[in-house]
Amino acid sequence: MFQAWMANSTANPIPPNFRHLVYSYGVAYGGVKEWDFAFKQYKTIKDATAKDAILHGLFGTKVTWILRRFLDYAVDPSQIKQEETLHVIGDIALHNSVGRQLAWEFVTKNWGLIMSRYGKSDRMEWMIESLTRGFSSTYELQMLKAFAFNKMHSGIVRSSFKKAVEKVTARIDWLKTNEADIAEWLNRFVHVNNL
Repeated sequence: MFQAWMANSTANPIPPNFRHLVYSYGVAYGGVKEWDFAFKQYKTIKDATAKDAILHGLFGTKVTWILRRFLDYAVDPSQIKQEETLHVIGDIALHNSVGRQLAWEFVTKNWGLIMSRYGKSDRMEWMIESLTRGFSSTYELQMLKAFAFNKMHSGIVRSSFKKAVEKVTARIDWLKTNEADIAEWLNRFVHVNNL
């Protein structure tokens, strides 16, 4: 379906019920040609629902340099609308296992720009939560604390970082308490069921 859409997007539109699936898989299992085509469609299409589905599909690429370029596009108003910037950065972190670390690195490197444009936005809380949702190691907690508390933050950004530190700490504590028991249970389950 994705390839037919690429061949002629007017004659082969993706049915609305399949858009998220087709765009996601087409980009995830494609390369730069598929990603660039979908991005061009995202920029030119007028239908807001289709545009949103394409945007979500773009998050699925497994190609690291394309994700880096997408993050660069996120802060370039000629590529991504400014109101979509935090959404793009957060969703790359949230929906792409490779993208999580890339998004964190991008945000820390471009923090001044992000704060100057979006520091008072209520979407900052969501972006910070998305960036740190997968953090569950002591190293990640220390990295988060060093970044969060090394800067002078106020308002929603300060409270968002505080919440993120609390959540990561809770994840680490939960793992310390439960990881061994869960591993033991899984090993028994696999052994008993000959898996």
